[in-house]
Parts: sequence; structure tokens; C-alpha cells
Amino acid sequence: MFWNRRREEKLPESRRIWAPVSGEVVPLEEVPDTAFSQGAMGMGAAVWMTQGEVLSPLDGVVSYMAPDGHAFSIRSRDGAEVFVHIGLDTVKIGERGFAPRVRQGEEVQAGDLICRVDMNLLEEYECSPITPVVLMESTLWEVSETAKGSVQAGIDWLWKYEEEEETQIRG
Repeated sequence: MFWNRRREEKLPESRRIWAPVSGEVVPLEEVPDTAFSQGAMGMGAAVWMTQGEVLSPLDGVVSYMAPDGHAFSIRSRDGAEVFVHIGLDTVKIGERGFAPRVRQGEEVQAGDLICRVDMNLLEEYECSPITPVVLMESTLWEVSETAKGSVQAGIDWLWKYEEEEETQIRG
């Protein structure tokens, strides 16, 4: 156990993915959407969102922003790409439910405001507030550890990633 603690202390900040929303952590396998629960979108975790502010989970460049703001991805300086889908089935709300604060191509820092969400509209349209945060398909990286319990956006880490073992052997 001492070795694991020491290793965590040496983990660079860039290898931590901060919670983009506040709420309860939901294991990805329990997300009621097979694209996420079966890992088709990538590995990571989800959060049962309780507040309407969505923050950047890492430093990087916004590589994708859905036109209505319900989903985005950020590519880190080391090449890892993190995808955030704000709630489930939220595409049916359209742009009325989301107010993006950044555009594709912009640089962001962990904790920057990415989007505001109308939580009342999510409830009205019976959209799930579960927000998956995944490491998109990559041959270089893998999720190494996920948080449990409650997380606060921009304050607590949601999951960590590291070089995939096979990559380490080849390098």
C-alpha cells in the first residue's frame, strides 16, 4: 500500500481528470446507455449531475463541441482525448437546455466553465442527469483508477489515466 500512495503523489496533474460536474459517481457499467456501459465510447466513469455548471475536466484544446452544447471533447497536451456527454438523451432538448461558453479550437484549463445546463428542462424532458466522462479510444492510454462517492466539479478528480501497459513495453 505504501508504494501505491507514493506513486499517486508522483502522478502528474495532467494525468488526473477532474470532475466536470458535481454529484455522485456512477460506474460506467451502470450507465443506462449501452454505448457507454459497454465501453464503445471509451472507458472512464459518469456522474449523477446535481448542478447546472459543467467545467473542463483537464487542460487542453476543445476538439469537439456539439452545436447545441450537450457534448464536447478536450484533447490534452499529451494526446489523450476526453469526451463528456452532459446527461443522457439530452440531444432531444436541443440548444434551449445548454449555454456553451467555449468553442471548438479554444484552449481551456481544468476548472474553466464549459457550459451551463438548464436542470429544470432536463427534468421536464425526463432526461437522465447521468454525465459520462470517457477516455476516447486510444492505443496509448488507459483509465487506471476511478473515484467513488460524491465529487465536486473542478475540485475532486473523477478518474486517472496512464500509458497503456503494452505501450510501456514497446517504448
